Amino acid sequence: DALFSVTKTGTGVVYFGVTTAVLTSGTAPADGSTIVLSGANLGGADGTNDLTFTFRSTSTQHNLTTFQCRNTLDFVAGTLLFNDPTNYIIGNFTSTYTNPRAINFNQYVIPLVRTVTIGSTSQNLTIQNPGGFDIQGTGTINTSGLSATADNNFEVHWRGNNTFTTGSAIRNLYIYTGAILSTTSAITVNIRGVVSIGDGDGSGTGPFTGLTISFPAVANPGALIQQFNIETPTVIPSVTVLGTCTINSIRTTTLTLNPGPGYTVSLNGSDGYTKNITTLTLTGTGGTINLSYLEYLNPPRTSLTFSGNATYNLTGFSSTTGGISCAGTSDNCVYNLENISLTGTGTANRLLFDGRGTLNVNNSNLQVDRFDITNATVPRTLNFNYN
Repeated sequence: DALFSVTKTGTGVVYFGVTTAVLTSGTAPADGSTIVLSGANLGGADGTNDLTFTFRSTSTQHNLTTFQCRNTLDFVAGTLLFNDPTNYIIGNFTSTYTNPRAINFNQYVIPLVRTVTIGSTSQNLTIQNPGGFDIQGTGTINTSGLSATADNNFEVHWRGNNTFTTGSAIRNLYIYTGAILSTTSAITVNIRGVVSIGDGDGSGTGPFTGLTISFPAVANPGALIQQFNIETPTVIPSVTVLGTCTINSIRTTTLTLNPGPGYTVSLNGSDGYTKNITTLTLTGTGGTINLSYLEYLNPPRTSLTFSGNATYNLTGFSSTTGGISCAGTSDNCVYNLENISLTGTGTANRLLFDGRGTLNVNNSNLQVDRFDITNATVPRTLNFNYN
């Protein structure tokens, strides 16, 4: 139902304007729906002097300045523009349509009382200017309708007892004190940008059982920052990097570094904030892996295995109980070693070069008590840049 008020001046059929048009109940009219006021009620003739109102649901822009919606804001079409976040109260946000549409956050983060749904059925949704929602309630965070690899400027500030729809895509995920994964099911969340702590507010509560954080390959990232920079109180079970990422601090059980062509992942253990890594997989499909001082991980890393196809740059590594295995599967593999110390003559303490590719000794500070090549059938190159 629609309520209209029409202002008419003078006599005859001269009238103008709609002073108010308020949808009071029912379902919103479809695009092109009309309401006709008979000209007979407006000082003229029926049909000849009718006043017709036509609904257009494909508005080019919805500009929300001060807005309260304590249930659900359902975004259907057009461009949705947010302004100062202090002016909004929104219960849930949903947008699961195929209409071309855009959200302009103006780099603001909008508080949500409950959760957000941009489901897998979503298409043609563009996020203009980075921004997103501060999730302050419980429920499922579903952004599986956004692209994990391109055109995704959507941020989530995670504060509550929530779960994610697996396959959800987020630009930046900020984890605050109070963040708990409310399920133990296996869930993968794709991160295009940063995983970090909330502004001055802890680093989550946990547990995060079942959660995998994945950094997909993002083409043409421009100025996008791609980092994992949070030490959560309890472990995030699995973190996988397929694209570009710098890991400064992390608490995870399984860390898999598997960058593709043109992508670089860096892991630095020197500050001691990288913890609880039980399984470290160093592989690749044509990318670059930079590693430094992994013996300072917590607990310390005592042995390393390079597999797959990548350029492996290792700077600073020492062990008295473990070794290094260069076991790449491609002739394009490159192993660059600097400042290495392996003490001990047992098979566990050696530098083993049984894989394909090229092993470069790039400075004189390479001290190993045992160096082995046991696979005589694989072609390889050993390059001593220093004696």
